[in-house]
Amino acid sequence: MRTVFGLLLAAAAVAATSGPASAGTFTFSYTLDSGAVLTGTITGTLDPIDPDIVVVSAVTAAALDGVPGVPTPFVDSYTDFVFGSGFPPIVSFSGLFMDIVAADSSAGDDGFAFLSDPSFFGVPLFVSGATYGETLEEYDPDRWTLTPVGTVPEPASLALLAAGGLGLAGYARRKGRRAG
Repeated sequence: MRTVFGLLLAAAAVAATSGPASAGTFTFSYTLDSGAVLTGTITGTLDPIDPDIVVVSAVTAAALDGVPGVPTPFVDSYTDFVFGSGFPPIVSFSGLFMDIVAADSSAGDDGFAFLSDPSFFGVPLFVSGATYGETLEEYDPDRWTLTPVGTVPEPASLALLAAGGLGLAGYARRKGRRAG
């Protein structure tokens, strides 16, 4: 019984040291002033402090009105892209916190960017290159949607599940020895 208890304590310690952040895939949609719709897929991690925010690691399958745009392997925050701040690229479910550049390269020849902080230009902005509508307009969070596609179990959950399974197996084995 001591071994089972030890395993459960170890799993609980792992769970306690891991934040509630979880990785996932999300689809997004933004309707431009023109009525055109930008869509795509975001891979990222939920912020452990504010679950409204997703820290973005990749933007793929971006399209304007269903027409695929250039691939966007370069993803950064606008703040870091311009000022070298070290801030990660973020989007939010509410659309209120947006700081992301998704482009074909670090030169930013084509792609799109969302910046919800009006302190840079006086208004929040959405800007895009040729394949995404060549747009410069005020960003409107009411026209943004972000939807989780699926969630990836966080490592602490997997560790806890594994420890529980091992504990039950050990308990059953020990009980079997005593019975036989």
